[in-house]
Amino acid sequence: MRLYTQRRYNLFEVASCLQKAIRRGDTQLAGYMAIEMFESGFGSYCWKRLLTISAEDVAGIVTTEIKAMHDSWLVLADNGENQPRVVSSCRRPSSSCARPGSAGTPIT
Repeated sequence: MRLYTQRRYNLFEVASCLQKAIRRGDTQLAGYMAIEMFESGFGSYCWKRLLTISAEDVAGIVTTEIKAMHDSWLVLADNGENQPRVVSSCRRPSSSCARPGSAGTPIT
């Protein structure tokens, strides 16, 4: 089963791109990929990936901060907020990472 975001990106390519962008310090691309996951209904999976990335790469205080943001997101979601955003200002990436039409991603 293949999962796609609302803009027809392969979900697992988006998650991979998110992790690579974080490791490379590309905050704009990382933010775009995170928003793509959230707006496509994969917010819980995005949080799981962010927690895993923080535990693998930096641990300590960053993982604690990610967990605190996740807990706040859950509180907002429980209060009836419609998919609250954590990151709000990113532009479309110029990278070819997970771009529609790239290998394995159909254009429909």
